[in-house]
Amino acid sequence: MLTATYCLDPKDPARFVGLREAAERVIKEEQQALVVGNLSAGIFEMYLLTRGFKDGYADFIGRPALSQKIMHRFMDMQLAYWEKMFDVLGNVPPENIMAMWETLQEYGTYIS
Repeated sequence: MLTATYCLDPKDPARFVGLREAAERVIKEEQQALVVGNLSAGIFEMYLLTRGFKDGYADFIGRPALSQKIMHRFMDMQLAYWEKMFDVLGNVPPENIMAMWETLQEYGTYIS
């Protein structure tokens, strides 16, 4: 059975203190795009970091239900974070927001 004794709280209000004000300053005063960091690595990457590469890939074939359950947990955590992020940002136009990974794409291919 998959249980968690500790998990990041993606909606922890402390993560978002001052975010809206900082976003408005960056966009309006500095006239820059807002670069927002992610909660964690991507879903697939977190899965492999959790299970290990050997077991993680083996689980896709031998224990697909376990793989799906773990990856769904990471997906739910990411979705909760981004829902809260966009709620906090409020009226900031989406075209002015860039996730941090988008700024790093020039450095190579990622697995997630």
